[in-house]
Amino acid sequence: MPSPDALASSQADIARASAPASFIITPHQSLSDNAALVLYAALLMLGIAIQLPALTHGWWPVSMFVSLDVAGAILVLHVFRLCQRHRREEIEVADGIISIRRFAFRSAMTEQHLPCYGLSVLRCDDPDFGCRRLILKLRKQSVEIARDLSPFEREAFSTAFVDALRPYSVPLRIETGPGWALLTKGPYAP
Repeated sequence: MPSPDALASSQADIARASAPASFIITPHQSLSDNAALVLYAALLMLGIAIQLPALTHGWWPVSMFVSLDVAGAILVLHVFRLCQRHRREEIEVADGIISIRRFAFRSAMTEQHLPCYGLSVLRCDDPDFGCRRLILKLRKQSVEIARDLSPFEREAFSTAFVDALRPYSVPLRIETGPGWALLTKGPYAP
């Protein structure tokens, strides 16, 4: 008869394997909404500061093109912020299946389901920068996940993700590639 501790441990493993683990990854935005408004206002002020002397000298085409440049820059920045705001990646591990859903503009771009059995997690490490890529491999299929994370965030995510996959015995392979400094050629290369 198994000991009560061993029985509780095996029941905890079964409960952990049946409990779904979910991760939501969103791209980092360094500007808050207020900071973006300040940036837009600074661009407008810079445009006005360039336009006023040009207009006083009678160079109206300069003023027109500066206005178009400032308006275009603000439009591009705003559209980029909107695209990043609605972008996210949802990864869920439940019942031996990994579901990966990627969203942009509030609609699912791609949705993939991979079984945990036969799956391996490949972490490509760079000695200079940390974890560059995190790839799920199943036979001939490979899916890169956590693309929007920084290398250090990707390392922390990989340990949490592998812990969620531990009940399914998914191995983690770590490949260390040469750093960018070793690949460069120049006067300071070894």
